[in-house]
Amino acid sequence: MTNALEKYHDKLVLVYDWGGGTLDLTLCHILDNRITQIANEGDNEVGGDYVDEAIVDYVLNTELKKRGLETTPPVQVGARARLLDFCEKAKIRLSTRSIEHIYVEDFFAFDDDTDPDIEIELAREDLDLISEHLINRGLSKIDELLKKLDIDQRRISLCLATGGMINMPRIKERLIEKFSIDRLNCSDRGDRIISEGCAWIAHDNARLTLAKPIEVREARNSYLKIFRAGTPLPIVGQGITEAIILYCVDPRDGKAKIQLCRPEKAQQMAAMDSRVTYDNLVVSVDTELKPFVERIELQLNIDHNLILSAKAKSGISQKITECEVYDLEFGLSLPGKSQGETVSSELICSPHMPIYSKQHKVVSTSNVSSTMTKSKIPGEFLRSYDSRAFDPEFGDATQLQHQESFYYIPCSTCKRYWNHPDCKCASD
Repeated sequence: MTNALEKYHDKLVLVYDWGGGTLDLTLCHILDNRITQIANEGDNEVGGDYVDEAIVDYVLNTELKKRGLETTPPVQVGARARLLDFCEKAKIRLSTRSIEHIYVEDFFAFDDDTDPDIEIELAREDLDLISEHLINRGLSKIDELLKKLDIDQRRISLCLATGGMINMPRIKERLIEKFSIDRLNCSDRGDRIISEGCAWIAHDNARLTLAKPIEVREARNSYLKIFRAGTPLPIVGQGITEAIILYCVDPRDGKAKIQLCRPEKAQQMAAMDSRVTYDNLVVSVDTELKPFVERIELQLNIDHNLILSAKAKSGISQKITECEVYDLEFGLSLPGKSQGETVSSELICSPHMPIYSKQHKVVSTSNVSSTMTKSKIPGEFLRSYDSRAFDPEFGDATQLQHQESFYYIPCSTCKRYWNHPDCKCASD
């Protein structure tokens, strides 16, 4: 294992697990003996079970055509299940053979002496045609994953393919076309490689760690790290918990909005890097309060099932809102590696960060802060109770707050907002 980690040091590795039930892709980065999950993708409608059903449909349609029938006659109880079993075995055997004979005795339930058996030869070329649409869909997930991350396929140093479906010659051929033989490793232990990996992790006391930090998005698009990347994740019977106090910067709409997020890409955690939203917590607050009066207690817990639970509670109304996150991204840290710190008070600031994620999901604009920083208050709200902040000589309002105050305070005459086409007051 050590040799493999050294060989692919600072490289990208794609794990492509295509089994009977689902297709799962995980893109990893190997660095300093740590395997970090970059992103994952999947499809639960292209597994081997779907290929088996497609073969069943092909066999039945071929048999009906041979008999000159347009509709399926009655079948014996349990006959379709027997046919499905034969089709699955034929799929497996066609990995090493060119033709497979499918014979299902006493399949149809005819009332006369019509032959009730199904007998058909299935060639590997037939299987390729039957499964082509599923194979295309499964392989397209590679392109979708890399496109989402803006990563050129040539940057993948190794595609580790595993799972029963990888044994299909057509899938192997297509993977070789995509990655070339020198960057593709098709595991011959796909039926047990997961259990072997779990045993290896347990034997070496390797720990799962967070691949990306868990952050709270604050007002003015700053980010507070709650759990750092590299934080060791809990084992059975354990959990990790952190609690922080946030202040509501702008309670005018009666809601304190807290966004839990993570950087979209591992090891790219600057303020301008795109974020992926885990969830939004919205707590009811008093609309008449000034900034920083309302305190929100935020508690985050990760349990041994790797589920993040978040609870936000208003300090005044005592109202509570909660959420759970099930898609944490993690890496594998080998023994001897230093672990990341759990909490950091470091704020990453970016006043021009957009409020749209790359998944084109609109997220709420956060109006909370871990510090009582005056610059985070919207300009028009600050002017409403502290006009001295805008004094040309002694005021401490920022340029952005001056602009907000100008844009969002209504005209004193017609009550319309600045630049409204019907506001002619300034020109009168």
